[in-house]
Amino acid sequence: TPAFARARLAMVGALAVVCLIGLSHREAEARKDDAAFHAELLDRNPSHVRAMVRHAESLRLTSARYREESMIMRADDAERDYVLARAEEALQQADRWSARAVRHELGRHDAEAWRVRGFVLIELNRSAKALRALERSRDLDPALKQAPESLRTTYSPDRVRAAADMYAGIARAREALGDRGRAADAYLMASRLAPTDVRLMYRAGLALCRVNRYGEGLAMLLEARRLARDESLRKDIDEAIRSARKSAREIARRLIAQGHAAKADGKMRKAVTFYEQALEVNPASVEAWSFAGWLRGHWFGNYEKAEANFRKAESLLAKGEIPKSDPRWERI
Repeated sequence: TPAFARARLAMVGALAVVCLIGLSHREAEARKDDAAFHAELLDRNPSHVRAMVRHAESLRLTSARYREESMIMRADDAERDYVLARAEEALQQADRWSARAVRHELGRHDAEAWRVRGFVLIELNRSAKALRALERSRDLDPALKQAPESLRTTYSPDRVRAAADMYAGIARAREALGDRGRAADAYLMASRLAPTDVRLMYRAGLALCRVNRYGEGLAMLLEARRLARDESLRKDIDEAIRSARKSAREIARRLIAQGHAAKADGKMRKAVTFYEQALEVNPASVEAWSFAGWLRGHWFGNYEKAEANFRKAESLLAKGEIPKSDPRWERI
């Protein structure tokens, strides 16, 4: 009937529109890092915020590629200055487009726009503004209110990776501003979001060690060493582990000496605090475990915890194959 024919025609038309929309979306997704594609979009619609954001990000990545290329060129290579100039030009364009995006009425409330703006500002060494932009992005993204483990199971790998990169950016900005403590926390969050990223794990371990959180930092570095496949990176991690262990032992020795002095003055609770601080810095200190155990049992009557401390000291001596003639065995 005519009515049936009209209904069928309308259905076919609707399906065609859906297919065209699907194709355009797939094309846009496939070309999301294509600077020329987003430049075309912006020519057609200068207020297209998503195009501004992705154009800025593609320009930032283009700048980074030029800089990487310049690093493998000889200093006297005539082409090197040209490559560096192209890198700077792309970064300045990224600065303009990312700034324009976050000034837009829609961009002001867009987490991705602020994230890209923050990354561009980091490359421009404008750390304070970069930190504000990245924290604005974090606050606008409801996903980041979840624990990292929950976020990894709920969202796509690309979304989780973007969150990890954002926290790494916050860490870089805080480091540049001298806020090492909160930089270490941000690196730790980034590493929890991307637990297989060895380089991120390495940076987190270094950051933790710089603020004397050697227990956490060494654990992170050792895990990075286990997962690393790149030989050059493994050598860097090995050197970081050696340096961290040496620093941890030195700091722990000073804290143990302070504990001994407090114990000699009859300040037993203060002495235990020093030994505990030594263990936070160097969990492999047999001396700190044994003296903390002795005070906890002999002075404070906490025999269960004292025994656990002694057992830990014994296990460290046994693991290190320390001979029974060593006085540390007798002390335990």
